[in-house]
Amino acid sequence: MMKRLGIIGRDIGYSMSPRIHDWIGRRYGIDLSYDIFDVKEDEIEGLIHGLKSGVYHGFNVTKPYKETIMRWVDQLTPVATAVHAINTVFLRDGLVIGDNTDVAGFEALLQSSGIIMAGQEVFVLGSGGAAKAVVHVFESMGIKPVVAARNTKRASTMFERVIPIDSLRSFCGALVVNCTPVGTSPDVSASVVKEDVINGAYVIDLVYDPMPTQIVMDAKDGIGGAMMLVVQALKSAEHFHQQPFAFDPSILELFGGKST
Repeated sequence: MMKRLGIIGRDIGYSMSPRIHDWIGRRYGIDLSYDIFDVKEDEIEGLIHGLKSGVYHGFNVTKPYKETIMRWVDQLTPVATAVHAINTVFLRDGLVIGDNTDVAGFEALLQSSGIIMAGQEVFVLGSGGAAKAVVHVFESMGIKPVVAARNTKRASTMFERVIPIDSLRSFCGALVVNCTPVGTSPDVSASVVKEDVINGAYVIDLVYDPMPTQIVMDAKDGIGGAMMLVVQALKSAEHFHQQPFAFDPSILELFGGKST
């Protein structure tokens, strides 16, 4: 039986998720289809109904719905409960389950980057679902990052250390994680902060198209989000197909063989 999967979001025509899950299907001999569901918020409930009725077999969730979709979920995994954001939805024993595999993805990205963070100030740009996963990972490491957000009032209800993003002056010597979609293709020249602010910092940009992004090029050094995207997809696929999937470096060929 073909498994019908997809990603739910808004303005996400650029998503690489279909290519990654198609790769998984070919690599492991799984009959699947994977579609982009670029929908308005009031269309999400219909997709969840399709999951419950067996029309679909699982969804990934991306911006701006990682928090919104929680209203249609019956049960959260411990990680999703801790992060309070979801990027994976699947059915188990008749219940809609929400998980957050972004956490595993970001952990893998940090490990592969080889960054040494001892005594280093860490800044997270953005306050959405991706930022929640990133902050969760840092806090589990004993690091309290500063969250730079446009809506500080909202962000202050979710994070311990919050500053206005337009108050930033210099990141020299800091580690910066961009959790906003700014700089995603086709707006490849855009950056969430000016070059003189990011200059001297090491940047992890969760954006993976293009690579490198403008903010990474403006920084002292940096890495894109391909590794995180791949690992979170593999972890999501484990829920969809109920079998383990190990990371295979050849999957990065989908990104031209690059992670930066």
